[in-house]
Amino acid sequence: MIEYLLNNEEYKCKNYQKALEEVFVELDYLLVNEEGWEKMKGILLSMKQAVRGPGAKLDIQEERDIKGIPFQAGCTSCVCLITKDHVYCSNSGDSRAVLATKAGKVIELSYDHKPDNDGELARVKAGGGFVEDGRV
Repeated sequence: MIEYLLNNEEYKCKNYQKALEEVFVELDYLLVNEEGWEKMKGILLSMKQAVRGPGAKLDIQEERDIKGIPFQAGCTSCVCLITKDHVYCSNSGDSRAVLATKAGKVIELSYDHKPDNDGELARVKAGGGFVEDGRV
């Protein structure tokens, strides 16, 4: 996610809200195609190399495991970008972020994107999607 954000043109222009929106859409796209599977393999390999050293390789079972991840089952993500002047929060799915102040006040930064919320249902339908059994 960081790589996509840092390379995003909107991010470079400090249009952080648009950059986060574009990165979330890009990640959705990557979850359902071969480019995304290859990216996942690269991420897993770099994590493995960080633990076991630069010569570490993925074995056949690890590659099968990546292909077996049920992305159609859904996922959530919550990302906060903190700049000098603002806190930007993007989320998808059943995830949320809160900020606790030193005084103990809790500030909601996001809300769950549950399909039964009126606004979320309208957004899904406007995008050509549908909700069935409480799932998009």
